[in-house]
Amino acid sequence: MPIIEEIVTKSSNSKAVIVDFENGKIEPGQENTLKTGMYKDKECREFVSISSEKVLYTGDVCSDEEYTSFIMVHNEENNTTVGIQGVILHRQAREVIMNVYKFMKEEAQSGIKIPISRYRERVLAATGISKCTYTRITSKEYVYGQPPPVRKKKCETSVENAPVQTVQEEDSLYRPKINRDASTRDGVYDLDDVIPNGVLDTLIPQASAVLNSGDSVDEYQLTPFCTDSIKKILSLNTPEEIKVRNIAIFFYINYLIKFMNTPFKNITKRYVACDISQEVNRHILDNFCVYTQNGRTRPIHMKDKCLCYIIVLAAIAKEYEVNVALLSKDLKIGLKKAVEISKILAFNTSSKDKSIVTLNLPLPAPVTFNSKRKMK
Repeated sequence: MPIIEEIVTKSSNSKAVIVDFENGKIEPGQENTLKTGMYKDKECREFVSISSEKVLYTGDVCSDEEYTSFIMVHNEENNTTVGIQGVILHRQAREVIMNVYKFMKEEAQSGIKIPISRYRERVLAATGISKCTYTRITSKEYVYGQPPPVRKKKCETSVENAPVQTVQEEDSLYRPKINRDASTRDGVYDLDDVIPNGVLDTLIPQASAVLNSGDSVDEYQLTPFCTDSIKKILSLNTPEEIKVRNIAIFFYINYLIKFMNTPFKNITKRYVACDISQEVNRHILDNFCVYTQNGRTRPIHMKDKCLCYIIVLAAIAKEYEVNVALLSKDLKIGLKKAVEISKILAFNTSSKDKSIVTLNLPLPAPVTFNSKRKMK
């Protein structure tokens, strides 16, 4: 492990004080013999470990007036570390940042250059300030204790002739694949492109139980949109095989709606989107989450992708007619947004009921947006 070669303090008369770790206090006179290193735990969180000849010190640093706070900067070029003194308070974050930049300048003069982002990440983590605050207090205009400079208000400008942008289906990263050359409505969207057969087949037993055993749909505690849709499917005069397939589609939609309504903080590694089918659970998590180094995330655009898939699936299962008003309530979104997404998917609003969208041939032209906004 690298040895602490230098401790930077505010003045030469200041005595270096090592923070108190949960394993115990450092023995007097042993400050300069400590060894330190940067490590990561199983959750990829970085932490500093300091050890003497006999004891390993680890744990969280507790703020106390008796101790001095340091930022530990690790130089990857020569594998050394330096402790930079700084009071970790929001109002004094600028002083800490300036100390770090001073250290960077000295390193650059000696021929060692490290990306500034490495230092910025350490400063943000140590001080607890945001990136916006970091940028503000490091700007030349910032002077501590004085109000920010007054900026002149720009005159209001109206932009009326903004360029028209055409939205192309093939450019979308989250819309299902569309076939604009299809001669029938069944050929516009392919069910296999949205849900693979092997995934949907795992929900067939549950759908068959609803159809054959006479089970009430209400017993399954589905969302209102799915419950209402399945009841209408049961009342139609269609072959049983098609009914079972369409009911299975709405069971999938139900799990997808509940997944999107689940708070993101609850979607942990142990979270289960579907408890009756591992294939459905895996398909939802793989297609509506993004995996990063820090784990599973669900960006905002994934909700748009979810809405697109639900509208297309519901249309396939309900003769290409969808009640977006009821769907928007289940997804807790505005009706206007649901209608706009439907138009992007080549659906039209019904002339009798604006909350109903249908897929008709010939398909409408790709949606165009005429951006008109006011700039202030």
